[in-house]
Amino acid sequence: MTYMYGVTASVADVKTFTEAGNSWVKDRLIEMGALEVGASQIVMGGATAGTVGVSFSTETADAAMELNAAFYQDPELVKMMQDTGVHVNTRSLAKTQVVVGNTDAEYVVSNLGSGMPLSEEQWKYNFDVFWSKAEGAATGMRGMQMISNGPSPVTAMGSAWGNSIDEMLAATAEAWMDPGVQENMASTGGSIVGRVIARKLF
Repeated sequence: MTYMYGVTASVADVKTFTEAGNSWVKDRLIEMGALEVGASQIVMGGATAGTVGVSFSTETADAAMELNAAFYQDPELVKMMQDTGVHVNTRSLAKTQVVVGNTDAEYVVSNLGSGMPLSEEQWKYNFDVFWSKAEGAATGMRGMQMISNGPSPVTAMGSAWGNSIDEMLAATAEAWMDPGVQENMASTGGSIVGRVIARKLF
């Protein structure tokens, strides 16, 4: 299992931020120890609409902490944040429970869940069901168990990447009604407390 260090931020100059991410920031962060780096701007998401979510995958939780420290010790990264008007709103740490496919798509839909943690078997079952319905409409999926998320009801997050929101929503509608998925959610007191739709930046 890997870990995801996630940040949500207000960004004044999204265009320049995106260009920097695609041209050198991703490579710099990978040099610092990140396994995967991605950023998306939330389009539909209540009070979070317009903000940017950035995620960094690392081998361990310790590596996520080290990456955070290294980021702020790099003068070029700090200057990029200053130049593009980045203001960090939240930071979180999650454990990656499921990885299917890839994130090479235009959009990402994330369902935010509450409740006690699912077992690894429950995570696998749920995502096997969802992928069986969504493969083709989605390029990939990720399942995350939150470890440190501040005073928030969100304890888990499931994300799907694809090039059509309509196709992804239609493909996963049946999966939500699967008896096993329903049973897994009920056994942990789980429920969906929010959904955000974002456009991938890099």
